[in-house]
Amino acid sequence: MIKRNALLIALLLTLGSTSSAVLIDSGDGTGNTTAPSPDPGWRNIGVCNGLSVTYIGDGWVLSAAHVGAKPVAIDGNVYPPVEGTHVTLQYSDAVQSDVALFRINPYPKNLPVLPIRTHPVSVAEPILMVGNGRIRAGATSWNKAGSISGYLWSKRKGLRWGTNVVSGAEVDLVAFDKTTHSFYTNFTQGGTRHEAHATTGDSGGPVFTRTGDGWELAGVMYATNGFAGQPNKSTIYGNRTYISDLSFYRDQVIAVTTPSCGNGHVTIDEQCDDGNTIAGDCCSATCQFEAATTSCNDGLVCTINNTCDGAGVCSEGDSLPCVDADPCTADSCDEASGCLNTPIESAICTP
Repeated sequence: MIKRNALLIALLLTLGSTSSAVLIDSGDGTGNTTAPSPDPGWRNIGVCNGLSVTYIGDGWVLSAAHVGAKPVAIDGNVYPPVEGTHVTLQYSDAVQSDVALFRINPYPKNLPVLPIRTHPVSVAEPILMVGNGRIRAGATSWNKAGSISGYLWSKRKGLRWGTNVVSGAEVDLVAFDKTTHSFYTNFTQGGTRHEAHATTGDSGGPVFTRTGDGWELAGVMYATNGFAGQPNKSTIYGNRTYISDLSFYRDQVIAVTTPSCGNGHVTIDEQCDDGNTIAGDCCSATCQFEAATTSCNDGLVCTINNTCDGAGVCSEGDSLPCVDADPCTADSCDEASGCLNTPIESAICTP
């Protein structure tokens, strides 16, 4: 399955480009630019690096890993990423996935926290896909003379939603040098009411499933496939959209985004998190910066009297005194062995 799917996306139209969209089959393709009812979290969806992201709450943004961590435009405002908070989620202990989180600060406190699905999707289950970018242009009859077989893409952009159903689930797909546990959709003529497909650059766009009276985040779009000879910048019936299965990564998302001092991830309520709850290393037991002049250990043998700088760094203190008052030794300090008092030869020193 992995090898077959990897071959399918070998014809990808470079998802890392600056365009992004959910192309829809309904009407003239320009609709669905306001939130559906019920609203899944329309205002939480934004743009980063020309691609799509979703604000999930408490200062955290969810996207595809290859989107990166850049300033995020959400709900009419731009928020800077917090350096060092980009976390790529793991497919396994040794293999990364194409799902990532990063923190923004300041962050939009008026937006809701979005729930993440707890169990895998099922084949034929309805989904809602949201992307931010190009709309469809004219129809094309490529590979199916005399009838519509798909659409070309316009240069126009805009946030848009569409629908589809799960065509395949429990797929482990290799793309972008990562392996991602996924599900996928097919773009089908006469499919759902607003049949949708991701286009080049739609990486990071959210996919929702219904839960009770609302929605929950089920996945993140990150790849599509194309047919051999398919025109550039087109969507053809039968093309697939690949979507990461967030139920598979849910525990990792919670571990990263839930404030828990000592887990190694800096969250909104923390100034630092060095992976422990031990004071005296300039990051306190409550994950706050220890005050300037607080004694600390910089881990170096040849310095003493180290103090915190008030911003989480243990500053270099005084040199370790290694002078032995013997004029016949050269006094120095080595990080591997500490003080060195090496005999020297001189007129007053005999070997």
